[in-house]
Amino acid sequence: MESLQSDLEPHLNAEIYRNLTPADTPPTLDRHLQFILISKDIGAILGASDLTGRYWSGTIWYFKDHSKIDRNNPTAARVMESGVCDAAALNETNKFVVGEDSGVIQILSINEMADTHTHELQCLGYSFDHDDSITSISTFDDNIRLVTTAMDYCIKVWDMVELYSTHSFSPAHTEIITCVQSQPKSSNVFASTSLDRDVLLWDLRQSKPAKSILKDADSGLTAAAWNPDNEHEIVIGDSDGKLLLLDVRQESREPVFQSPKALSRSVHRLLFNKTKSHQLAGCCDSTEVKVFDTSNEMNVIYEDKRHQHFVRGLAWDDNSLVTASWDSTVAKHVIPA
Repeated sequence: MESLQSDLEPHLNAEIYRNLTPADTPPTLDRHLQFILISKDIGAILGASDLTGRYWSGTIWYFKDHSKIDRNNPTAARVMESGVCDAAALNETNKFVVGEDSGVIQILSINEMADTHTHELQCLGYSFDHDDSITSISTFDDNIRLVTTAMDYCIKVWDMVELYSTHSFSPAHTEIITCVQSQPKSSNVFASTSLDRDVLLWDLRQSKPAKSILKDADSGLTAAAWNPDNEHEIVIGDSDGKLLLLDVRQESREPVFQSPKALSRSVHRLLFNKTKSHQLAGCCDSTEVKVFDTSNEMNVIYEDKRHQHFVRGLAWDDNSLVTASWDSTVAKHVIPA
């Protein structure tokens, strides 16, 4: 008896979709926004992933005017071969690096065409050293080196001029590493958080570079942000929505201050305002966005719930906060003085 094509298991038919190139993939606008990066030197970079369709892909949009972010009218756009999770600006005004769900980090350049005066995003190089999805990217103060982490429990430090990893720590934690953040004004020190409930402070100049700076956390740690005006102060977010303020100089490994249930669910991203360093923006696995005053016991100075899905991206534009969500929208928030 001849077997029918319909007798094949459904997942076998998906092979054709996994082998499609970006050129074969039809354009999709309604994608889940994963991050937003705003720089006065670059403009705005918006990244999204297709989390529900057949195509394992992502999109990067570039906006020369960061005050006008409209995905229907970008300055340039590029379809990626896998989903994207994070990005960071490099030392040159037209370059940035993107981390992908495939474990690839890719350097993209913003180029203006001399004949048409249009812009395009070109790949300058990529590396496939991580074995799983990248979770976080952070550049050091010189913007030449950066540090990445992924779901492979590995932390890598990169020389972005030659695009190779100068340091590789594996396993750096005993559970998935959720965030890595370089210390302000430093080219050697960074902190990492993990679902193993540990915060590690790394110093690349030391023979034993890592040490724990938090004792007996109650739950998995999911986000971190350094105070841009105080390199000894770092705020950690956990999977219960709690915020912990740490002073890395203390030997006690106890938080200076804790804010229980600062956010309603697991903290996804934290970001300080560089122009007003007491303002800390946070988002979680919910629709809410909050700004806290770290100089006044984490009091909430702003709250908004206009998004209809999880908020994933945070970016400061002077005294305004810009957020990106899985509901495909970008929102601007004016923070009261």
